[in-house]
Amino acid sequence: MSSVVVITKDTKVITETRRAMELAGLNPIVTNNAFIAIEIMETNKTDLLICDQSIDNGKGISICLKIRESLGHKTPPILLLDEESDQAALTSAMCAGAQGVLSKIDSTEEIISRIKDYVKDPIDYSFSSSQNIFSKKSVRETDPVTGLTMRKYFERRLNAEWAYARYNGTPISLMMITPDKIMELKNDFGSEEVEKMLAKAAKVIEGTLSSRDCASRYDDDTFAVVLAETDDNAALKRASDISAILQSMPFGSVDNTMDATFSVSVTGIINVRSSSPRKIMAIGVKRVQSAMKAGGNQIISGEKKHVA
Repeated sequence: MSSVVVITKDTKVITETRRAMELAGLNPIVTNNAFIAIEIMETNKTDLLICDQSIDNGKGISICLKIRESLGHKTPPILLLDEESDQAALTSAMCAGAQGVLSKIDSTEEIISRIKDYVKDPIDYSFSSSQNIFSKKSVRETDPVTGLTMRKYFERRLNAEWAYARYNGTPISLMMITPDKIMELKNDFGSEEVEKMLAKAAKVIEGTLSSRDCASRYDDDTFAVVLAETDDNAALKRASDISAILQSMPFGSVDNTMDATFSVSVTGIINVRSSSPRKIMAIGVKRVQSAMKAGGNQIISGEKKHVA
């Protein structure tokens, strides 16, 4: 019988959902105290933890982080119980290192079905309070040419890191890198050689990443990198290092050298509360386009964005 620990004060969950879980062959253990939940999970095998986001006036994320810090690798898969299962709830779940969201507005049958699915086949996330917020290993989407993540995965990571920065008051930076005169390169060398050039550039970018960073082939010709807990000064240093390596690298063949240069934009945010991932992406795109229009082979950064 699978054991499910539930942290909540919600009377409907305590009565109706608990009873439905028992009828479904699960063993629910319900408490409204995080410390009791930790004690239970330390001494008993737990297949799933469900934490109510609204508990203790919306401290569900804090409780999840505390549990992960206490239990470490023994932490079971987590579902965050929220009022809805929209993008905001999903971002909160990612911030908490949870695998997903259960919505209180769903029917009891739907909730039980999702719980059984997660108990049967939990998604493989890794989490460390000092390293990763989340890494969805089992479905990580990678570009076959560069080995970097695809845009969809990158956007999930950006949303999660943004939520983490908002919750913890830490900075976050975005770096965008794109080859200059890409159409001329394709015309002169062919798409296959340009893809090889992008693959080599991706290896350089990936080699500079910390465990919390995420690099992506954001579109055909542009790389995007989210730098966790990094202000724009540190991000600019990283961008300068990458740019210097790329400038010194040989591209193309021995007989036909490709003179490839790159434009880079850096956008640092030290207070994310009134901004959004969409805004920082828009700023990053605008800056890298400005760098290309100004002749390319340069880095464009701005002053720190102090958002009230």
